[in-house]
Amino acid sequence: MSWHSLNTRLQGNRLWRLLLLGLTMFGLVVVTASCSNLDRLRLENFRVESADVPTLVSPVVGEPKTFNYYLSNESFSSDVLGLLYQVLIRINQVSSEIEPALAESWEVSEDGQTIVFLLKNNLQWSDGEPLTVDDVVFTFNDILLNEAITTDTRDVLRVGAEGKLPTVRKIGDRQIEFKIPEPFAPFLRVTGVAIMPQHSLGE
Repeated sequence: MSWHSLNTRLQGNRLWRLLLLGLTMFGLVVVTASCSNLDRLRLENFRVESADVPTLVSPVVGEPKTFNYYLSNESFSSDVLGLLYQVLIRINQVSSEIEPALAESWEVSEDGQTIVFLLKNNLQWSDGEPLTVDDVVFTFNDILLNEAITTDTRDVLRVGAEGKLPTVRKIGDRQIEFKIPEPFAPFLRVTGVAIMPQHSLGE
């Protein structure tokens, strides 16, 4: 076989290979586009109203050992668990103003030593159980002010040079009274701690 005929045959084979490669790539594009459309159709068939609800995804290293807010010691737990529980009042991150959360309103006495919170009506836990004044009293008296339970949050509730703790009591179906031993203006802000469910954690 002459050099010329060998060269011609090789070039012909190269053309066939290029043509075959081109057809294969075209086929892949068509198949991919078809699969993409099929996937889109399948997703649309299964989409429900709840899928349109905004979702927050927050990556963390590891996972909480417990979902009990006050017994979890992992450094990231407050970020995660802070999203699961509500508070009496919250601080607006932009204006730093105190805003209602579980509490509809509150009154501070003239001497600054008593705060009475009024809970909103018809509050519920995620399991459907009612969230009541008893849950708030339980959170403070049985968890935060209970020396038998180790929690750093207790320290933020201390007032004055002696670090005395407040007293918390139920005074109505929707009212909770906080009394502190001396006037302390920042105390209202520190009452915005996570409220826990008595029906789940009472025992």
